[in-house]
Amino acid sequence: MTGHLGSGSELAGGFNRFVLKGRDNPRDTRGPAWLEHSPDGQDRAGNVAGRAGILMRTRATVLC
Repeated sequence: MTGHLGSGSELAGGFNRFVLKGRDNPRDTRGPAWLEHSPDGQDRAGNVAGRAGILMRTRATVLC
């Protein structure tokens, strides 16, 4: 990752849970990521630029 506050790295993993059998959508995606010196700062998520730590992500995808 590179931003106006420098560069950092990310190591992530996770899984998808498919809601309808045999279809790629809709799905639920969740997983942790380790951020090392992230240049990204985001107030609503509590991310502070330059810090390291675990970030938990979740995403719901619904496409017709």
